[in-house]
Amino acid sequence: MSSIDLSLYTPVTPLLTPSMSTYFSWQYDQQRCFDGDLTSFCATEERAQGENWVSVRVPQHTRIGPVALYNRRDYAVLQPWFGTVDVYVGNSVGDANPNAARLCGSATYNAASEPNPYVIECNGARNGEWVTAVQRICPSTCILALQEMEVY
Repeated sequence: MSSIDLSLYTPVTPLLTPSMSTYFSWQYDQQRCFDGDLTSFCATEERAQGENWVSVRVPQHTRIGPVALYNRRDYAVLQPWFGTVDVYVGNSVGDANPNAARLCGSATYNAASEPNPYVIECNGARNGEWVTAVQRICPSTCILALQEMEVY
């Protein structure tokens, strides 16, 4: 469980141009990651490690604080698919290049912390307009499925 109290932060608005590496079907498209509804979720197609990502553009010069990733809640047996996810702030959609984007941190699936969000602190990063979550390590199936991604 995260020690960051999200109630002390204000969500970034507006979030612009949500995007994903791929999406499983129209029912799980990128809009579902940012709709404020913890009963819907977005999901990528199955890909190799490091190829699944979700990005959202924020207004220029926005200071990025914590980023909260809510794992899928519908089937506990599928929650381990979360694996390890890295969060970056960069200059382009899907930017996870360590030479160009800033790595804020990582979160790894932990059954004991479900259903709480995985919170990665970006410490006021302002080096880009895109916040990207990349599924870096997959335990078995490489499908990134998030109920929500909140940027503060």
